[in-house]
Formats: sequence, structure tokens, C-alpha cells
Amino acid sequence: MSESETGPHRLKFGVFDLDVSAGELLKAGRRIAIAGQPLKVLEILASRPGILVTRAELQRELWADDTVVDFEQNLNSAVRRLRDALGDSAETPIFIETLPRRGYRFVAPVEIERATNQAVADVPRSQSRNWTNAALLTIGLGCGVLAALAWSWADRSNPGRQVRSIAVLPFVSLSSEPDHEFLVDGVTEALTKELSSIAALRVTSRTSTLPYRGTIKTIPQVTSELGVDAVIEGSVQSEGDRIRVTVQLIDGTTDSHLWANAYERRLDGVLDLQADIARTIAGEIRITVTPLPEQAAAAVSPEAMRLYLRGQYHLNRHTRADFLQALECFDQALALAPAYAPIYESIALAWEEQSSWHSFVTPREGFPRAKAAAQQALALDPALSNPYVTLAFVAETLEGDGEAAERGYQKALELNPSNARAARHYALYLRRRGRFDASLQQARRARDVDPMSLEANVEYGVQLMGNGMIDESIAQLERTRLLHPDQFDPHTHLSEAYVIQRRFPQALAAARTGVEMSKGNAHAVNALISALIAAGDTEEARKQLEDLERRPVQRDALAIATLRLQLGDTELGLNWLERACQERPPQFAYFAAMARQPIYDPIRQNPRFALLSQCASPQQTP
Repeated sequence: MSESETGPHRLKFGVFDLDVSAGELLKAGRRIAIAGQPLKVLEILASRPGILVTRAELQRELWADDTVVDFEQNLNSAVRRLRDALGDSAETPIFIETLPRRGYRFVAPVEIERATNQAVADVPRSQSRNWTNAALLTIGLGCGVLAALAWSWADRSNPGRQVRSIAVLPFVSLSSEPDHEFLVDGVTEALTKELSSIAALRVTSRTSTLPYRGTIKTIPQVTSELGVDAVIEGSVQSEGDRIRVTVQLIDGTTDSHLWANAYERRLDGVLDLQADIARTIAGEIRITVTPLPEQAAAAVSPEAMRLYLRGQYHLNRHTRADFLQALECFDQALALAPAYAPIYESIALAWEEQSSWHSFVTPREGFPRAKAAAQQALALDPALSNPYVTLAFVAETLEGDGEAAERGYQKALELNPSNARAARHYALYLRRRGRFDASLQQARRARDVDPMSLEANVEYGVQLMGNGMIDESIAQLERTRLLHPDQFDPHTHLSEAYVIQRRFPQALAAARTGVEMSKGNAHAVNALISALIAAGDTEEARKQLEDLERRPVQRDALAIATLRLQLGDTELGLNWLERACQERPPQFAYFAAMARQPIYDPIRQNPRFALLSQCASPQQTP
């Protein structure tokens, strides 16, 4: 038997030393009176630190198939006696964490010694460390540029199992540092992105897996809801410039482990580590990875990596303050790592999001910055997918180059078939150009990759509405409302669907709910004004519109112009169309096509209208 196949000889954690071969547990050198099943449970858990061990696995390892026992009672008793021996608590665990209805996880750092006396998972302890619960959770991860692979375990009991879809659940933090959340989220997101680049593997988007942070649902429940074959769980421990990541691949049907591993690296190697993990998982589930062109590794210091991951954390929160904080972190990271492409990728996304969906800055201000950052990201790493989405969106909406936009969206999806953001953008592009069947297909693709996502589900409902499938759209948006009861978007779009069906009381109720929940989001207010006009309440519609017009930002000039024309205010409508030409909200790129609609008939002969038509690119005319 090779060394990698031998079991651990000694397991050391805190003041405890488990001698597996002798079958005894020592505390500060003195023997503890514990044996039998509690000692075996300790060996199983401590040999896989940071990894969930399910109750089913413990049953298989502790009792033979023909053994007749009350498994639940015996396991609970064994764990209780083990905790008593360790001085541990189920409520505030230092060593053994309970995951309700699923199993147990050993959360303390462990030094594992094989029979060869070689320390494999060495997590050194300071002589002066106070082994309190908080200190135990602040893991020291050793020294050296690259630690050896800690341990590896794979279940070969089901070699025929096919895994073609996967979800990376939010990793667990095993550190007590208050700043640690951004690092854990960064590791989770980086692994999701790496796996998404594998064409033969469908990977659920991060936005769909976030709701499962700390879930008590079983793995079969999670995989059923997400529509995947397997999930990846993991934990992250860090101290200083060191990081330790444990990863496990779990079968969605049986809740059994297919593979598990633990890695130790310097913080500046964390993203390369995710690529290693992705390749290993692909091998375990027998998927061929198409090699991408090798890129020279950029020098990234641990401090630069911290700043980048902290910026990613703020970027994903989508508030004005968080966007500013994210950009500040990215700028500081660039000063330390100017050749690191993902920083530019994230800067591009920050400016695009602010300038389009959130309207914190105008597209005229934000899109050129997004474009410059995306181009720099691709100059450093052409294999990145998201910068192509940003460049395509800018080409489509600011520059009026539809052909370049389509090439960009297709390239992004070629590089990352699981890029739900690219599929959503492409769906919008196709719908704006009148290719409704293709747009619905892309919207469905985005929803399948990101089944719990608010954006993907709303967009699918909107695409159904655009295809004239109003009842189906309402059903989809109602499902989304139940899935995201704290979000306003489903209510706002339900209002639009009810207006089409001339169900004005329902439309007004849904629109007012959207405005209230969003605290006056511009899109929600637009929907309310449109519903008021359709219902004949032009007095309140004008009052709401005047309030909206007074905003310096967070309003869409083209939408306001359209509402003014619906009210018959042609002069004000022209004024706002001219402002839209200056500010370039995303929809204005399609004004040349929109101008054919009957709502523009009253101003069609006005010389100012002819100039406005020239402002929009003729390339955008379907």
C-alpha cells in the first residue's frame, strides 16, 4: 500500500493527540478514558478536518451491514460522550460542529502524521497561543511558498455515476477574523468561474447558490431545487498570508462523497488554486477540459489579493456606496499588481453596472471607463469571458455597433457556456432586434444556469411577455415573486403584463407595491406612471412624473420622454428625447427602430425629431 493510501498514524489538535494505531487519546500527554465508537468517530472526523461527514457515512463505517442497532441513538450517544471527553459543546463547538439532519464537521486545525512520521496536514501552533474557541478558529497555516497537498480521498464505489451539472455552494469560514467573509466569498466565486469555463459542464451561477449559505436542507433537496447532479462544498481557513481550502464533491442523489481534497497555499496563489481544483474535479467526473492558451502569471502580492477580493465583495452588494468602495479597493490593488487582469475585469463590471441597471452615473460617463477597463483585461488575459460581455454591451448601446455586439456576446458564451450574465445580455440584444424566438432561447438558457437568480427569472418572464405569451409571463413572474418575496422587480413587471391585459386594478396594485418595496426605483416609478395613464388617472401620473423629472440621476430620459408623449405633452417629450440623445441610456441605441411606433406620430414631422433620429445609429435598425 502506498503512503497516500495509508491511514493517519497520529492526529494532533489543540492539546490533544490521538494515536490511531494504539487506540488512545492523550490530553497534554495524559491518557483520556475513551474508547470504542466515540474514539472511532473522532478518528473519522479529525482525519477529514473542515469536511462534512454525513450520518450515512458514519453508519457505514461504524456498523456492518448485518448489524442490528438503533443507529440514531447509538451515534448521538457516541458523539455526546466524545464531546464530554474533549470538553466540547454542541452550541459553541471548538472541535465538532453539528450540521442538523446531515452530519458532523471537525472545525479545529489538525496535524496529521502518517505511519512514515511525515506530517501531511501540518497546521503549526504557536507555543504562546491561547486555545480558546476564537483562537482555534483563527488557523495558522504554516510557512513556505507552497505547502504540499494536505490529503485526498475519493469514493470509487459508484464509477458509473455521470455528473454533467454542478453547483458550488457557499464555502464555510473557519476563521474568526471579522474581515474573513470577503475572502471566503472570493474563493467560492473564483471556483465557480473556473468550473464554468468547462464547456461540457453546466455550472449553476453564484447568485443561485447564495441562498443556500448555512442551509439545513439535505443535499438531495438542494440538487433537486437547483437541477444539478452534484454539489461542491468547502471551507476556508486563513491566517496572515496563508490560506487552507478544503473541498468536497457530493453526489446529489445519494448524498455521498465522490471526492474530497485539502490544499494549502499563500494567499497570492488562491486563484491559481481554483484552476487546479477545477481540473481535478473535471478528472474525477470524467469530463475532458479543453486547454486554453497559457498566460504568463502576473505577480500578485497577498495584500493585492486581499484588496481584490474585498473589492469583489463590495461589487456584489450593488449599492452606490459599495460600488465606490469596490472601485477604491480595485485601484489600490492595481497599484500593487498592475498586470493582474481580473482587477480590470471587475472595474469594467463596476462601471457598467453603475451606468446601466442602477443609473448611479450616466452611460456617457461610465461606459467609456467600462470599455477601457475591459480592453485592458483582455489584453492581459484573452480567456476571460466577462470583459467580452462589457465590450459587447457598450458597442450595442453606446456605439451603435450591433454586429460587434453580437460577436462579443457569442465569444463570451464560447469561453464560458455557463455565463448567465452573457446569456441575459444576449437575450436583451436579440429581443431589441426583433429576433424573439432566439431571445427567448437565451433567456431560458440563463434561467437554467441560474435557476434561483432574480435577474434570470425576471428576464425570462419579460421575454415571454415580449413574445406575446402574457399568461405564461404572469405565471413565471408570480413564481419569481414567491421565490424572491423581498424584491420589487417581479411586481413591476407584473404590472406591465396586467396593463397589456387591461386588468388595471391589478396593474396599479402591483406597480404601487414595486414602488414601495424599491423605495422609488426609477423603473418601478415608470411602471406605475404607465399603469396610471392606462387606467385614465392622468393627474396622479403627471404628479409622479414631475417628481421623477427632478432627479439628477437614477432616472431614464428616454422612458420619461415616452411617458410625456403618452400624456400628450409633445414639447416636453421632445425635450426629454434630446436629453436622452445626450445621456445615451441603453435603450436609446434602438431609437431609430422605436421611432416607427405610433406614439411618435404627433412629433414625426417636427424638424427636431428628424435630428433625433440621426442621433441613433442606423446600424441598430432591425
